[in-house]
Amino acid sequence: PAWAGGRASTSAPPAGACWNTSGCPMPGPMAAATTVRRCAPASSSTAAIPPGSLGLTLQPYWTPGLVHPGPEAKGAMIGFGAAHKKTHMYRALLEGLAYEMRSGRERIEARTKVPVTDLVLCGGGSRSDLVMQITADVFGMPARRPSTDEASGLGAAILGAVGAGLHPDVRAAATAMTGRGRVFQPIPDHVRRYEELYTRVYRPLYARLQPLYRAIRQATGYPPPP
Repeated sequence: PAWAGGRASTSAPPAGACWNTSGCPMPGPMAAATTVRRCAPASSSTAAIPPGSLGLTLQPYWTPGLVHPGPEAKGAMIGFGAAHKKTHMYRALLEGLAYEMRSGRERIEARTKVPVTDLVLCGGGSRSDLVMQITADVFGMPARRPSTDEASGLGAAILGAVGAGLHPDVRAAATAMTGRGRVFQPIPDHVRRYEELYTRVYRPLYARLQPLYRAIRQATGYPPPP
């Protein structure tokens, strides 16, 4: 009763990177944890791409939503030029995911009136140093990697330990069973670049494209009504 939380989700986990850049079949949720290492282009090549991917911007709405995004939503990638290669696409996808997570943070803060002050990434994507750094830069705040990326399993284990009487309460179990990993600090020049692209390009993108998504849905019947 003393705990409450908000949630904002995106419909394109890092598994989408595999489909988007490597010709691999889109993996299911259980395969997403290994996607960054298995299907992504070499991290060194992608990390060499400048922040902002030379203007290539991805909106990661692979599947429709209910409110944000709405049922008409689709994914989009804008800003293509002759200089863009596969590695630009991959970085743009990671940046798009980070932009959308930042958007979710802003919606949570607006509704709860409580600022987000601690940024922790978990799951398969958090295994990638590049994902961690991009997220820190897009949010403009330190991003921390926990001691394990299997957060759901650890959470279940914590609750099980409390239920089995191994710890007196959830707080004590969490303190004993969790640890802190590497912290990625935002890079000021990258923060400034992402701030401009997020506020001037990404944030207004969905509202600009929403009428076109509705027209596509009316013309093709896709996505079907929920």
